[in-house]
Amino acid sequence: TIDTTSPTVTLQKPVNAYNQTTNRTVLFNCSATDNINLKNFSLYLNTSGWHLNESKVKKGTSNASNFTVVNIKDNTYKWSCRVCDNLNNCAFASSNRTFTVDTTGPNISLRTPINNQGYSTKSGVTITFTYNVSDVTSVRNCSLTFDGNTKETDTSINENTDQTFSADVGGGSHTWLVNCT
Repeated sequence: TIDTTSPTVTLQKPVNAYNQTTNRTVLFNCSATDNINLKNFSLYLNTSGWHLNESKVKKGTSNASNFTVVNIKDNTYKWSCRVCDNLNNCAFASSNRTFTVDTTGPNISLRTPINNQGYSTKSGVTITFTYNVSDVTSVRNCSLTFDGNTKETDTSINENTDQTFSADVGGGSHTWLVNCT
């Protein structure tokens, strides 16, 4: 009889929808079993188009392989492993997994009021503060900090859209910023 059975491939690490925030290095691990003898494990990523990243020789009817990829740019990607046996029966895992590298905070653009813009204000005047935020991953909330104190927090963030806070201000010079996570 001729063996036409491909290896059974399982993606172990990272888990699906993994989010790497501390650095740009990700450890991948896949395992496989085969009825005859394994030959090699190959890691595929779409970090610059879907491509073979690295292959390793692995023997036996059951084995696993680690792959470490460094300097991955912030974004969301897919990954999988392909395993072949000695008779060149090959298979990918049954489905791809995703992972995200997000080592930088959200990009926040303060729109209005512009820096050093003069306002004739008295106590109790309300000013609208406009900002825009985007990030590789979802932004959970943004807070208006006015003269060093948090005035308001918004948890309904629409990325890449101008959003506003309003605050009562007194006369004089003030500082403001928006922090998002």
